[in-house]
Amino acid sequence: MIVLCILFFSLVPKKSLGAVDPYFQACSVPKTCGDGQAIRFPFYIQDKQNSSCGYPGFNLSCNNNGHPTILISNTNYTIHEIFFQNETLRVSNSAFSNPNSSCIPSINSISLPGGRFDLAPNQTNLVLFYNCNSSVHESWPSEFYPSCYGENDTVLALSGQDRKLISNVSMECKSSVRAPVDAYGGGIGKSLRNGFVLKWKASNCSICEDSGGNCGFDNIMYHFKCFCPDRPHAWNCPEIYPSCYGENDAVLALSGQDPKLISNGSMECKSSVLAPVEAYGGGIGKSLRNGFVLKWKASNCSICEDSGGNCGFDNIMYHFKCFCPDRPHAWNCPESVLPSNSTRYEACKPTNCGTDPNINFPFYVFGTETDRCGYPGLGIVCNRGKPVYRTLERQYVIQDIFYENQTFRLVDEEFSLIILAFLLLTSSPLNSLSLSSLPMMLNCFSLITARHHFLLVLRHL
Repeated sequence: MIVLCILFFSLVPKKSLGAVDPYFQACSVPKTCGDGQAIRFPFYIQDKQNSSCGYPGFNLSCNNNGHPTILISNTNYTIHEIFFQNETLRVSNSAFSNPNSSCIPSINSISLPGGRFDLAPNQTNLVLFYNCNSSVHESWPSEFYPSCYGENDTVLALSGQDRKLISNVSMECKSSVRAPVDAYGGGIGKSLRNGFVLKWKASNCSICEDSGGNCGFDNIMYHFKCFCPDRPHAWNCPEIYPSCYGENDAVLALSGQDPKLISNGSMECKSSVLAPVEAYGGGIGKSLRNGFVLKWKASNCSICEDSGGNCGFDNIMYHFKCFCPDRPHAWNCPESVLPSNSTRYEACKPTNCGTDPNINFPFYVFGTETDRCGYPGLGIVCNRGKPVYRTLERQYVIQDIFYENQTFRLVDEEFSLIILAFLLLTSSPLNSLSLSSLPMMLNCFSLITARHHFLLVLRHL
């Protein structure tokens, strides 16, 4: 019953039961300039979206053609496409926006504010030269294009890859600018209109979005915020789940990435536990069901296995043994041993509980007279065809064993919140490996009632 209850509620989290935070509402629906391209964090459209929905310096405007534009160092750039997955956008100088124009306007070299944008890798620089001497015209007649600012004016366009050539031409022309392009082909006009790719620098939004929040910015504190249904949080939205021990009880699950919030929650709640998870994402239920990875500490078995033996343990002498066809040896089987029917050798071959994973040293199966085949404290019970590791308080299903790096993945059999107390014991043969902590708050007072709009019935554990 406990398993079903936890499983059900973990799939239907209750974020809040009170009034929805206005910042969460304001930033919930992405806006568009009319071209169908959704504008969301770190960008926001001035006069259409709250400035808190975006990052400082990422404010956009809409042009008459329904495209978003951004002002960078006093130059207006048209945004062709935003790639949120890799934090890049393709832009072009708005002076090149007319597809029917055959002339090249006068522009300024691009200047990027280092704190917001960088040129993406593999961009090409075109160099545009204005008012060049007649000798230059004679050298590259096919590379000159009409200028938009005089009937007889022309613009020389060269690739910026030949630095020596660019330096020589610069002395023969009155001015020059650098214009990055994503690809140089199909004519100078097409290349300039297609533009180039920028990579932005702003707080990553995925942690907040994965928790159900909307990313934003606190312009007073000048810091990233995750706008949640209850209120703004530092990085992600906490998750409130019904408890299995009372109709009105609830459990608050927080990521351990916000120490201040965890500290405040600990003071407001009656009890809390730390639940290690390998990765926190996709909700508390998924994280707990995916389990965590432990690394064991026991004698290495490879030397014995490479010599043809089966690893085991002498419980009387309390020492590792290599069980060989003739008899037990200290570390490996000698090459001259003769085959025999050694019961210890045969008993310590790999086994399983009916399905994967295979159980081999340092683990052994209880009740099969193979306790000598494993390391003390690493006995496994077969329960309904699954290997189960038992501690004094809990049972954990072993999902996989990685013998090559001495780790194994396990998950609490009942998705309990009271887990891994045995990891705190220094005498345990296990130690944690790259685990995150998922703090759980039980029986919270004002933290829930005032800030999360969720009334709790207090109970004693």
